[in-house]
Amino acid sequence: MPIQGQRAVVLPGQPSIDLNGAAYGALGANNNPAITWKYVACSTTGNLKYYFDPASQQYYLAVTPMNARNLVAKMKVMTKDGYQALTHTEYNTYELKTGAGTGALTFRLTDIYNHVVTEAVNLSAGQVVQGNKQFAACP
Repeated sequence: MPIQGQRAVVLPGQPSIDLNGAAYGALGANNNPAITWKYVACSTTGNLKYYFDPASQQYYLAVTPMNARNLVAKMKVMTKDGYQALTHTEYNTYELKTGAGTGALTFRLTDIYNHVVTEAVNLSAGQVVQGNKQFAACP
């Protein structure tokens, strides 16, 4: 879903691409401009990072994985009941409305190539927390 100020470009039979207004206007087309695109090789260095929304606490969790080598497809967090799937929101945050507790949280992230990273990081509301792992290199 496009963010406010963006337009979704949908090509029949192709994935959609969201563009901001300036980029959309630069294409000089009204609807569904003829464009081509491709994925580029991964160039991320360093480990994953986790941004915790300022509202995150024991009973509500909102976290954004950052610096991922590959696109994150799903994210889970360990709770007393086992791994719980986080909901991917339209603003690219993963959310668990019931929360996952406090202190060290263990996350399991899966990328679009089915690489899995599992690591524990401390919940720190309103902060970016450095992780210790990274997805495997692009295939």
